[in-house]
Amino acid sequence: MWDPSREWTKLGGKAVIAVKNNPVQWTTPLGLPVVQPYRKLGRHLIKTSLQVLTLQRETDKVMVKRQRTAFPPNFVHSLDGSYMMMTTIACKEEAYESAMVAKFGDDTSCHPLLDNETWCDVSGGVKKGRIYGFGSVSDPASFLEGTSSTITSQEVVYERVRNEMRGEMDAKAAEMEAKH
Repeated sequence: MWDPSREWTKLGGKAVIAVKNNPVQWTTPLGLPVVQPYRKLGRHLIKTSLQVLTLQRETDKVMVKRQRTAFPPNFVHSLDGSYMMMTTIACKEEAYESAMVAKFGDDTSCHPLLDNETWCDVSGGVKKGRIYGFGSVSDPASFLEGTSSTITSQEVVYERVRNEMRGEMDAKAAEMEAKH
């Protein structure tokens, strides 16, 4: 079976990375940016009157071979994770829709946009102060205020999960930048 990530590795990956000196990066189907952090390590010697310390830290040069060889499994893993998340969300959505029909009947025009009790039941309830798909928002309905009724709850949940994950990634990136 033809695998585009392997072809990329064989043909152009090395040349692109070596010429541009940029880490490999892509965006998952959930919209999350991925950047491979593999950079060459440099040594920095600090001589004191008592000892010589050797510190290692990342340089600006990328590790071409590691960037190239790590891309296929990392890319596939990011796709697997994204589709697993999307499948989980779709399953929760399906369970929610079924529970709403059971509770309010077949006429979906009579269903509220969000029924907190039903969503909490379907999502497994509140765990550690969080509700699946709504993070630490104490009242999920407040999250949906002002939204158009044409937006499906699945789209709202997808967007919320994306934003939550982006926020966590941005915080982690800021933390990593602060360390360097």
